[in-house]
Amino acid sequence: MRVTRSMLWQVAAVLGIGAILLWVGHNAADNMAARNITFGFSFLAHPAGFDIPFHLESWELTDTYGRALIVSFTNTLLAAALSIMLASALGLGLALMRLSGNPLAVAAGLETLRQLRRPGVYEQLEACTSALVVGLREAADEAGVEFTAGSLGGMFGFFFHPGPVRNFEEAKKANAERFRVFFTSMLEQGVYLAPSPFEAGFVSLAHRPTDLRKTITAARAALRLAARVR
Repeated sequence: MRVTRSMLWQVAAVLGIGAILLWVGHNAADNMAARNITFGFSFLAHPAGFDIPFHLESWELTDTYGRALIVSFTNTLLAAALSIMLASALGLGLALMRLSGNPLAVAAGLETLRQLRRPGVYEQLEACTSALVVGLREAADEAGVEFTAGSLGGMFGFFFHPGPVRNFEEAKKANAERFRVFFTSMLEQGVYLAPSPFEAGFVSLAHRPTDLRKTITAARAALRLAARVR
């Protein structure tokens, strides 16, 4: 008897929740119809009209929202794969440091783990890297230089190329002389970047907003010099 009563209560709860969801859905559909808002997924066939700077799949401003979902999904898969590899490498390195007989290596490994366990630390790192890339793009626009850049987590990269750059063949078409002038100017201003145009850069948790602002300020001057190269 007790089991039957329990089952009846569960069925009643499911029916009640279902009725509430049906009422909410019907009410939402009526309100949307009254405001001439289309309900459904037909918008996926409409042109998106926005850019996706980094993409593995081909992407144009005239592509649809459905295509945007596919492009974003492949980007997500790439980000997930890179995150897994980087996390695995970092985890192995920290594990070896913790097991090391060197007290300095052990202390460094434990402190790194403590820092990485802080809430929001990865979001902070990605926000800093994204802000740097946005600043570099804006500086390039001001200087009138063809420039494309992107970031993922704490990693970023850029090319003196109108973009997009999706493979090595496209990367080789970037203006190497402009990169040389830019790199040299940044070096003279105390900003140490990778010396090859095909290498990535990395932002760390030690970099503060003031460091990013100084980097972008130095980039403005360096990009003005690079703009003279044809």
